[in-house]
Amino acid sequence: MKDSPGSGGLGSGPARAAISIGALILVTIALEKSFHGLTWGHLRADIHALSWSALAASTAAMLLSYGLLTVFDWQGLRAVGRKVSPLRMFGTAFMANALGHSLGFASLTGGAIRLKAYGDSGCTAGEVGQIVFHTTTGFLLGAWALSALTAALAPEQLAAVLWSGVALWRALGVAGLIALFALLLALRPTATLVQWHKFRLTLPARRDACIALVVSVVELACAAATLYALLPSSAMVTFGSFLGLYVIAVLAGLISTVPAGLGVFEWAMLRLMPQVNASELLASILVYRAIYYVLPLVIGIAAPAAVMLRARGRTIGRLLGDTIPTLAAVAVFGAGAWLLFAGSLPLPREARGDTPLALLEVSHLTASLLGVALLVLARGIQRRNHGAWVLTFGALAGASVLSTLRSDPPLLTAATVILALALWIGRRRFYRPASLFESRFSWIWWRNVATVVFGTTWLMLFAYRHVPYQHELLWQFEAAGDAPRALRALVVVVVVLSAIALRELLRPARGAESTPDNATLDALGPVLEQVTETQPLLAYLGDKAILRSKDQRGFIMYQSAGHSLIAMGDPVGEAASRNHLRWAFRELADRRGLNCVFYQIGSQDLERYLDLGLSLVKVGEEAIVDLDSFSLEGGARASLRGARNRALREGLRFVVVPAEEVGKWLQELKRISDEWLQDKVGAEKGFSLGYFVPSYLCRFPCVLVFRGDRAVAFANLWLAPAGHELSVDLMRQTRDAPVGVMDFLLIETMLWGKAQGYRAFNLGMAPLSGMARHRLASRWQRLLDLIARRGQRFYNFEGLRRYKAKFAPHWRPRYLAAPGGLALAGVLLDVTRLIGGARVIPPARIDPSMSNQAAGTRLDSQAGGAQVGRDRDVGSDRARLRRVIP
Repeated sequence: MKDSPGSGGLGSGPARAAISIGALILVTIALEKSFHGLTWGHLRADIHALSWSALAASTAAMLLSYGLLTVFDWQGLRAVGRKVSPLRMFGTAFMANALGHSLGFASLTGGAIRLKAYGDSGCTAGEVGQIVFHTTTGFLLGAWALSALTAALAPEQLAAVLWSGVALWRALGVAGLIALFALLLALRPTATLVQWHKFRLTLPARRDACIALVVSVVELACAAATLYALLPSSAMVTFGSFLGLYVIAVLAGLISTVPAGLGVFEWAMLRLMPQVNASELLASILVYRAIYYVLPLVIGIAAPAAVMLRARGRTIGRLLGDTIPTLAAVAVFGAGAWLLFAGSLPLPREARGDTPLALLEVSHLTASLLGVALLVLARGIQRRNHGAWVLTFGALAGASVLSTLRSDPPLLTAATVILALALWIGRRRFYRPASLFESRFSWIWWRNVATVVFGTTWLMLFAYRHVPYQHELLWQFEAAGDAPRALRALVVVVVVLSAIALRELLRPARGAESTPDNATLDALGPVLEQVTETQPLLAYLGDKAILRSKDQRGFIMYQSAGHSLIAMGDPVGEAASRNHLRWAFRELADRRGLNCVFYQIGSQDLERYLDLGLSLVKVGEEAIVDLDSFSLEGGARASLRGARNRALREGLRFVVVPAEEVGKWLQELKRISDEWLQDKVGAEKGFSLGYFVPSYLCRFPCVLVFRGDRAVAFANLWLAPAGHELSVDLMRQTRDAPVGVMDFLLIETMLWGKAQGYRAFNLGMAPLSGMARHRLASRWQRLLDLIARRGQRFYNFEGLRRYKAKFAPHWRPRYLAAPGGLALAGVLLDVTRLIGGARVIPPARIDPSMSNQAAGTRLDSQAGGAQVGRDRDVGSDRARLRRVIP
C-alpha cells in the first residue's frame, strides 16, 4: 500500500499500537475466510508463473513513481528559496520516500532524512518543515482527486469495502470534486503567506498547486501500474477502472493505521476484484510489495554504500553515509521478518535433498533465532551501536548461508548479501559502545514485532491448514516434517520475545549518572580555587557526574535526562583543557546516542560551541552588582537603605561563620531549613541549584541573621577570589523572621564582600530575561519571549528581574548550546525536567540525623523564592517571601 506522507501524524504509543494490532487481527480473520481452500503450493506456483516482462514493467513503473515524487521536493525547495544540487535532491527524495512508504510515519522518517540532507545545504528546520508540507499536500491533492472521482463514478465499489450506502459515497465524491475545484480557485496566482497568531504557512500559487495535482495523479497511476503489470490475464479489468480500485484499497489501508496497510490492502483488493482467482491475485500483490517496498530499500542501502566506496570522504559520501543507519535499521528489521516468515513455510523439495536430518532441523531453528536477533538488533543499528553492528553483520552472514541451504529465492539471498556488504562499507558509522538494552524499546517497535509474529503465526496456519494438530506434532523429526519444524520454531520465537518483553517490563528505569565521592570532590579543589566566577562551585554539591580533562586541570559537571546529556555551565579550568573537554563531552554524548547540551554558558567562548555543531539560544541574563560602586547613599538606593534601617530597628544582626566552623551550626541550620520547607508546596528544583547537604554546606562560609540570640535566616557563601566575585546559593528563613530579612541579608553580604576586597556580587540568573522581541529574531527567541510574557501565571519572570534590578546590577547573558532544529524542543523539555525534579543525593553524603525532607530538598525559585542568588524571587519589601510558581 502506498503511504501518505502525513500518515505518521496520527499519534503513537500504546493506543496507536493497540489499534494497529487490533485492525490487523480483524483483517486477518477476514482474509482467512477469503483464502479458504487456498494452499501454499498454489500460491508459490502462481508467484513462479509471473513472467520476466511483467516484473520488468512493474519495476519500471515503480522507478517512475519514485522519480515523480521528487517533483514535490523540488517545489518545496523553490518555495523556501533554496537551491540544492539535482543529485542531492533526487537522492534525498528517493531515500526519504522509500523509508516513509515502508514504515508509514513518512512525515517523521522521511522528514528526518530531509532535515539532515537539506540542513547541510543551509535549510533551517522551519524551511524543511515547509518542504515536508509540500510533499504531503502534493500526495493529498492527487489522492483527493482520484478518491473523489472514484466515489462519484463507482460508489458501489467503495460501499463494498468501507460499509456505507452507495448514495452517500456518490454524494461525498461529488462534494469532494467541488471542494477541490473551489480550493484551486481560492489560491492566488502567487504564493501567499497565511498567518494566524504565531502560526505561519506559505500556500502555493495556483499554478504550482495545479502542477502538483497533475504530478500526484500521474505518480499514483504509476504506483498502481506497478501492481497492474503483475495482474494475471484473467483479471479482465482496464487500467482506468483498476486505478480507482487501487486508490480505494490505499485509503482503506490508511484508515486502518497498520504499517504500509499490511493485510488491509490485500483484503480490500480481494473484495474489489472478486472475478480474479484469489491465489493469483495474492501472488501479484506479494510481488508488488517486494518491488515497491523492498527493492527501493535495497537501492537506498546499496547506493549510499557504493557512493561512499567511491567518494572517499567527499561531501556526497558523508551525506549519504549519514542516512545508512536509519535505512539499515529498516532493512535489518525486514530481513529478520523474512527469516521468521520463511521459517513458517514449507521447505522446497530441493532444499531437503540429501541434507542430514540433524543439520536440517538445526539450520531451520537457527534461521528463526537469527530472525528474532535481527528484529532486536535493528534498534541498535538505528542508534549506531557498534556491538549491534558486529552481531548484525554476523547474523546476516549466517542468514545468507542458511538461505542457500534452504533454497530461498536468489533475489532475497542477494538482498541479504547486499545488506551485509553495505553494513561493512558503512562500518565507521556504527561506533557507539553503549549497551543495546540501555534504552527501552518503543511501543512502535513492539507493535511492529507483534505484527511480524502475528503474521508468522498466520502464515504457518495457512501453509499447514491440511495438517491436523496433535500434541505429538511438536516432537516429530523427519525430513518431510515441515509443520513440526515450523511449530517448534514459532514456539522458540515466542519464548525468546516473551523473555525480552518480561525483561523490559521488570527492569528499573535508567538512573542518574554516577556521582563523585568526597575524595573526587576534594581533588577538584585546585581547579576550583582558580575560578573567576562562582557558578562552578556547584560541583561541590556532588549531585552531578564529573568528566575531567586528561591533564586533570579542568572538568565538566553533567547529568542525563531524557534523550539529553546536559552539562552545567562552561567547562571549568584552563583554556586548553576547556576546549578539549568540550569535544570529549560532545563525543561522550554522541557515543551514547544522546543530545549534547551545555546549559547556562557564558558569552566568552560561543564560537567554540558553534564549532561543535551546536546551536545557541539565549535563556536569560545574570544580575551582577558592581561592589566598587555599591553603597546605600543617594536617592537611588533609598529603598535599600530603608530596608536595612528597618531590619536594624527590629534588632537583626549579621554574622559571618567561617567554613571550618559551619559544622558546629549544622543543627541550627537544619532547624531553619526544616521550618522553611514545611511551608512549601510542590517539588523543589535541582541541578542548577544547591540544597541542604551537610558536607556541601561545610565547604563554604555561612552568613546568619540573628534576632536576639536566635538565628532566623542563613545563606551559604560562594567565593571566587581569583575573579573577585561572591554570591549566595542556599537561603532559608524561619516563619517568624521579620519582613525584609532576606533584603537585609543580601545588603549586609554585599557590604561585607566590598570590605573584603570583592568587586562583584552575583545575584543569579533571571530566566528568559532580555529575550529579543523583534519580528526578525529567531523563532526560538520569539517563542521564549512569548513564554516569558504570557507565562506570568506560572512563573513571575518579570517580578524576578524587577527585584534584582533594584540593586542596580549590570546584566550578563547566559545561553543554551544544543542541537538545533526540531531536536531543540526535546532538549528544552529535558532541561526543564532535570531542573524540575532531579535531585541526586548519594547516600554517603546524607546526614542520618537529618530529616528526609531537609536532606532531599532545597530552596529555589519555584519552591519558595528566598534563594535570590540562584534564580529565585524573594518577593517584595512589604510582604513575606512568597512562592512565584504554584
